[in-house]
Amino acid sequence: MSPRLLWRVEVDGWDLIGVEWVDGRHPDYRPGSPDLPAVFEVLCRLGAVECPDLPELKRPVQRSGAYVDDSAELDALAGSTLLHTDYNPLNVIIDRTGRAHLIDWAWPTRGAAFIDPATLVYRLIADGHAPASAEAWVAETPAWTAASAEAVDIFARANARVWAQIAADDPHPWKRHMSTVTREWSESRRGASRR
Repeated sequence: MSPRLLWRVEVDGWDLIGVEWVDGRHPDYRPGSPDLPAVFEVLCRLGAVECPDLPELKRPVQRSGAYVDDSAELDALAGSTLLHTDYNPLNVIIDRTGRAHLIDWAWPTRGAAFIDPATLVYRLIADGHAPASAEAWVAETPAWTAASAEAVDIFARANARVWAQIAADDPHPWKRHMSTVTREWSESRRGASRR
């Protein structure tokens, strides 16, 4: 799922780790890409990992608390799954055997399992998928099928607000693009059928 940890050293306040080298390339997320099944497979494997209650890991209340309409909505995002939360294709490596590995764990989170599939949805949209097509790619993950449409709506709405803030603070073109993508995905869900 991720490159193996090979060593760890704590020196002068620094916590250094060494991980195995994975010879590979970043995936192509565009429609029709042969890389998508491998990304789907790593998404499912991570979705089955229960996360211990580690105080160092953020929770959805810390990541999304300022972006929900009502603090009670955060209950829909709570959970005990280890989440990567950033399925940017630069954070995934497809090795020479075709297996996907997650790297760059900058935003690890303990929360509801459907959050990682949701973060993949907006990354797929950013690379050319229509919202319904992107959701179809994650529709068979256990985490997505177990989530309520309301919970996904809450995440999509909050995440659109997060990216709007990111783009407002630093209007780099890729950040503005992600703000547009996440807003469009959230808006597309307004008419979605409810479970």
